[in-house]
Amino acid sequence: MFGVNQKRYVTKAAHELTPVELQQFLWLIIDCRKAAGDQLDYLQIFELQPDQEYQLVCNKQEYPPSQLEYKFNLHSKELINSKVWVIDNGEYATMLLPSDY
Repeated sequence: MFGVNQKRYVTKAAHELTPVELQQFLWLIIDCRKAAGDQLDYLQIFELQPDQEYQLVCNKQEYPPSQLEYKFNLHSKELINSKVWVIDNGEYATMLLPSDY
């Protein structure tokens, strides 16, 4: 899951809602977890919530159960309140909103 040279895509809706810097941060979370030896589920769930000048990011997965929390410094006008999924189908990974599914 989530291979090093794997192609990555972002749906139009996810791209329009999520600032590029935050998209890059979500991919970085996956890359760092993979590099640390974490076993990643094919579905990574990111719950995004604004907190003053920070973007709170909660990364969850079902198997094995895991939940990690991060704070990301974004410009306050770009803070969002949403869920973003990243799905790995083995061939490529796609970042999308649950409504895209």
